[in-house]
Amino acid sequence: MYRLQIAAMMAVLLFFSTAWNVVCHAAERRPRGWAREGALGWAPERVSDSLPLSDQGNAGDWLRYEPMSDEFAGAVLDPDKWWPRNPRWLGRQPACFLPDNVTVSGGKLHLTMRKQEVPETLKKKGYHTYTSAAVQSKSTVKYGYFEIKARPMKSHGSSSFWFYWNTPDRWTEVDVFEIGGGAPGFERKYNMNVHVFRTPTEKEHWSMHAAWEAAADLADDFHVYGLEWGKDKIKWYFDGVLVRWVENTHWHQALTLNFDSETMPKWFGLPRDEDLPSTYSIEYARAWKRRDAPELAALLDRVVERMESVFGENAGLIDHTMKVYGYAQEIQLRKGGDPCIVKVAALLHDIGIPKAKEKHGSSAGRYQEMEGPPIARKILTDLEVEAAAIDHICRIIANHHSAADPDTVATVEFKAVWDADWMVNFPRRYRDKSDAERQRLVDEIFMTAYGKRLARDRFLK
Repeated sequence: MYRLQIAAMMAVLLFFSTAWNVVCHAAERRPRGWAREGALGWAPERVSDSLPLSDQGNAGDWLRYEPMSDEFAGAVLDPDKWWPRNPRWLGRQPACFLPDNVTVSGGKLHLTMRKQEVPETLKKKGYHTYTSAAVQSKSTVKYGYFEIKARPMKSHGSSSFWFYWNTPDRWTEVDVFEIGGGAPGFERKYNMNVHVFRTPTEKEHWSMHAAWEAAADLADDFHVYGLEWGKDKIKWYFDGVLVRWVENTHWHQALTLNFDSETMPKWFGLPRDEDLPSTYSIEYARAWKRRDAPELAALLDRVVERMESVFGENAGLIDHTMKVYGYAQEIQLRKGGDPCIVKVAALLHDIGIPKAKEKHGSSAGRYQEMEGPPIARKILTDLEVEAAAIDHICRIIANHHSAADPDTVATVEFKAVWDADWMVNFPRRYRDKSDAERQRLVDEIFMTAYGKRLARDRFLK
């Protein structure tokens, strides 16, 4: 029996290595996990839309996370939250993503696949015959609970809900589902996966797939699909019931949220003409984050202690810092980003002021940016914060007046701290300006839509 189980497992790994061009590693290198087999069993009833379906009692202490929540109640996609495409990828050949295939109507987001010739510029890149659709979040996220109510398209085209991001040294992915709603043999399969493409220590792509079979075709109705992504485990839910978990050994990178439809010739087969156009519809996307985990709360307490120690008796600096911290928390909840990086950077953004005054006789911004990062790095290294987070926080501090480094300025974490700092500084600096001039300055200075709104509400008559 044991040999049969091993043989079956290796057959599955071989299939997915072919489908995804994955290098399969020995079983002992894979995270531990579990996947449901058979009937779903009892499913919870929805009592409140403000909480995940699987946790209506809020045992997880969830808070709504606005950057990745949308009820799709308007007539167009919210441009503050979503791209109507994938800015980094044109799609899986032969179908290419076209923004025209993304629509919002009837309280739902729709992604459509069509038999349609592609633009000439894309034909040269290997795309042809089909067009499809993609939506990507404008912010990244690490950890949380993510839930959608969706009906997959009924064709060989995929309907997918997934997270990914890549940098030169790290590329990971979590697939909540990839469903072939009209592909023979896949109509009821809830395909779930995690991928590691590269890390600082691993250079070969591997994945860990599982599938649960529903009692009816998934494209026949709307169902609730959920992902609980935690530091220790990743869990998948169907209609509020746990269907899979995987030990989180690798997926600690901030990722974008994605919806898309792709042609998958090697897996689902190419779409049949009679099934097109076909549409993947999403009734809502809801996201939550836990209140600060105990370890983050403890870290923030220690950072506050170090900040107060550096500032000494300067109550004005401490008061300014805590006001910036409060605004940064609010903006981060609305616009996303790593809460640890945003909150710690807010607490330490002015940490170089005493040293700048001592060494240069001035607290000018350029001296703060020069003296602050080494002090912050020493504090955070002593507190055993991970190196990548320290680097990001120090870059924010080194740019919080000049905004000189475009790569740092482009991050949502920098923008949150920048806008929070200006929420405190703006009235002191521009109190004597006319309302029209303050309006111009708000539009010019603040980087996030939410920051602009806060500033208008507070500083304009």
